[in-house]
Amino acid sequence: MKNKTGIIALALMASLGVNVALADSTRATKRTGFTSDITRSTGAGRFMHRHTVQTPTANGFVRKHTLETGSGQTANRQVNLEYDQDTRTLTRSAEGERLNGATYTTQRSAQKTQEGYTKQVTHTNGQGAEASKQVDVIVDKEAKTLTKTITATDYQGETHSAVVVRSYQGGGQE
Repeated sequence: MKNKTGIIALALMASLGVNVALADSTRATKRTGFTSDITRSTGAGRFMHRHTVQTPTANGFVRKHTLETGSGQTANRQVNLEYDQDTRTLTRSAEGERLNGATYTTQRSAQKTQEGYTKQVTHTNGQGAEASKQVDVIVDKEAKTLTKTITATDYQGETHSAVVVRSYQGGGQE
């Protein structure tokens, strides 16, 4: 009788261990660091080399790209990504310099809300002009509708907006 009880207890403990292992393996994995070097060339003897380094942070990563052409032109870009679990907000910023020397910056954020989500993006071009867009999405599960409100301001300062309502009845989009 003791052996049967011991075998059952061992089997139960083993099955718990398997469940814990499965739970851990289904979690989202944290970004890892890496370095990448890519060189491409054409039959005409022209080439391009890109060097990328990604470094993980506590809540995201920093990725740096450097591009060099055979004629000596260079471009660079740095992307910072961070996820704030408390506010459920993903923030991504990028800044860089193009091959022609023009600089740019981009700020993006997305936040999950009680009713749906919001997204915002702001882009500043090489001349210092700014364009932005905000998207607010509300999902009404009872009415089976998705309402998306989009507001955008272009580089000339003009504001444009749209509201899109989608209805999902009977499992398909109407």
